[in-house]
Amino acid sequence: MYCRKCGKWMDYEADICVDCQQNEELFKVENEETAQQTEQNKQYGYFMNNSAQQPYGQQSAGWVCPCCGATNTGNFCESCGAKKN
Repeated sequence: MYCRKCGKWMDYEADICVDCQQNEELFKVENEETAQQTEQNKQYGYFMNNSAQQPYGQQSAGWVCPCCGATNTGNFCESCGAKKN
């Protein structure tokens, strides 16, 4: 009998060989772990990208003025008027 997935000869009666069965079980475990991680990311509001994780929907807090240390969102410091670098 031949494995229906890989075509390898089997000297026992089964649909798929032991190797393919182990691969399927490993694939199921990996998919379950990925699904759990995705649910955790959704629960905590994180999304995955190539950079550091940031809560979904939150924008950065702005920039810090090198002159006075104030946090700003525009092109000029709201406290001292220094231009954003």
